[in-house]
Amino acid sequence: MYAQDNDERLPVGGYSGGRYWPQVIEPYLKNTQILVCPSWSTLSAGTNYGWNFYNFGYIDTDHRRHYSVPLGEVKTPAQCILIGDSDMYTIATDTLYTMNYLLYAPNYSSTYGLSRRHNEGGNYGYIDGHAKWSKWQDLRDSRLFMPEGF
Repeated sequence: MYAQDNDERLPVGGYSGGRYWPQVIEPYLKNTQILVCPSWSTLSAGTNYGWNFYNFGYIDTDHRRHYSVPLGEVKTPAQCILIGDSDMYTIATDTLYTMNYLLYAPNYSSTYGLSRRHNEGGNYGYIDGHAKWSKWQDLRDSRLFMPEGF
């Protein structure tokens, strides 16, 4: 629904003004509890689902950066992750953070959002609308976040 109202573009992950994708889509939700995984008991506010930062990234306060790709430009929607369980770990120390509203491709940063909380994996939604569970090690291919031919 959001894309229909915004020229076939999905929301970006975050704005430096402080609004993130969960707040942007909130008017389209009937229940904000869907933003919280039932098996994540330590979350006090926000979401533990991450948004594909590679393709639907960030807008700064001057609106100079806009990484939201129109849906029609996604050539392989069944192979591009949009959203999924997100656990922000630091690779070097294996430390868990609580900020997990973005989902990074693993080679993008030293922290990434590939979830380990569901039997060493997580549930991921793709641009075409299907979802599936994947082991976190199997998602280390950045083409799942930014497919070739994009």
